[in-house]
Amino acid sequence: MNDLSGPLALFGNEAWEGFQIGLDYATDGTREVNGRPLEVVMRDDASDVEAGASAARELIEAEGVDILAGVTSSALALQVQQIADENEIVYLAGPAASMDITGKNWNPHTFRVCRNSAQDAAVMAGWAIENIGKKYIIFAEDYAFGQATAAAYQAAITAMGGEFLTEEPIFAPSDTTDFTPYVQQILELQPDGIVLIWASNTTGQILLEQFEAQGIAGNIPYVTGFFSNDVVRTMNPGVIGSIGYIVYHYTLPNTPANDFLTEQYKERFGGPPDLFSECGFATAQAIVEGLKKTGGDPGDTALIPALEGLSFEGVRGDVHHPRRGPSGAGSTVHRGTGQRR
Repeated sequence: MNDLSGPLALFGNEAWEGFQIGLDYATDGTREVNGRPLEVVMRDDASDVEAGASAARELIEAEGVDILAGVTSSALALQVQQIADENEIVYLAGPAASMDITGKNWNPHTFRVCRNSAQDAAVMAGWAIENIGKKYIIFAEDYAFGQATAAAYQAAITAMGGEFLTEEPIFAPSDTTDFTPYVQQILELQPDGIVLIWASNTTGQILLEQFEAQGIAGNIPYVTGFFSNDVVRTMNPGVIGSIGYIVYHYTLPNTPANDFLTEQYKERFGGPPDLFSECGFATAQAIVEGLKKTGGDPGDTALIPALEGLSFEGVRGDVHHPRRGPSGAGSTVHRGTGQRR
């Protein structure tokens, strides 16, 4: 399941395309484990929580799937993991990044080999305080991912000696198209930096355009995650000087898996892999490696212990999944630049 047509379609398609290539890499092109074929049933959830939850139930009850994987929206992923748990099947989450998926909402059927928002905040907070300043505001999209990521940044920045100029983060609905009231509030506060948390592809571009036009970009640095390459190319040069993390860029890892992903992605989809292609690839690897350990048995009693403590060489390097609870953690790349690429 992934968003192929909704507000997070850019990310969902990247993950889905990476997943397909990851299956081929992990099975040497056979799409079989222990002689048993792997059949993939895809559903476009469009990041619609109600429709997506219904699709998950249909996949289990009507299609008879043994494993659920994917989901781009954190709000939907929080529902899907409960459905998987109720039906006693394994769910591998990603690219949905709320820390709550493998935090307070975690259950034994939920696994993730992609990063989460708490890991993002831990990487960025110390660097930002040292290099930008100590006074911040958080401006976030008002849904599960934005809320969880805001909480992660609040905890990380406060723990490292920073402070916030508002008692609570500033939240805006995902469908906001006029950001003027928020811009005025931010300009009045004059923070050292803005922790900018926004995932929706459709309104995200509007946000960036209005922040630039109304005097924020270029004057108050963003502390944020970088979008996919095609979105970054559209950004006004006013964002230069802002600080961001990127969870994957195809030019950085030097691994056989990344070479395969990059070559195959260009061949199949006409361009390089992007932000969440690696997440989909790693998810497919984890499924295959887990099934190898079970002899091809996808049942939860066999697959759960196989995935706990699982290690493999992924696109970004070594991936290790802990034995209980939180996300598996691969490498994190921290790199600054003074210009767009």
